[in-house]
Amino acid sequence: TTHIRKYKNVDKLLNELRKRDKNIYLLSNAQTCFTIDELKDLDLLDKFDDIFISSEIGYKKPDPYFLKFLMNKHKLKVKETILIGNDLNSDILCANSVGIDSFYIEDKLSSKANKKIKPTYSIKGMNIDKVITILQKNSKKFINK
Repeated sequence: TTHIRKYKNVDKLLNELRKRDKNIYLLSNAQTCFTIDELKDLDLLDKFDDIFISSEIGYKKPDPYFLKFLMNKHKLKVKETILIGNDLNSDILCANSVGIDSFYIEDKLSSKANKKIKPTYSIKGMNIDKVITILQKNSKKFINK
């Protein structure tokens, strides 16, 4: 827990999504007993419309059922949903398996991955301003209709 911190400008990204009336969900391959307290400590718990933790659901990314559970519960449409993650093997593979767009942010926590897994968008390094710019230019999911 000594290394737990927010990515720089993550609040800015979450606020940009909120300004555009986007719903924000957390899908985590973690343990609830740790994750909820960490989210509270980082002042992130109330930033999400819902939280899905693998230890509670019984499935983990990249199992498509984990993402389908979220999508079914909140009646999300494939063409209106994007998954943002930092792991090709779990996040992006999960998004690809259900046919939604994905945004891969490769950082020092990202695992070595199968290069055949292709995200819709990607950047190297956690640069939230660049994420926002790419979404504004390329994704109708980010722009209000």
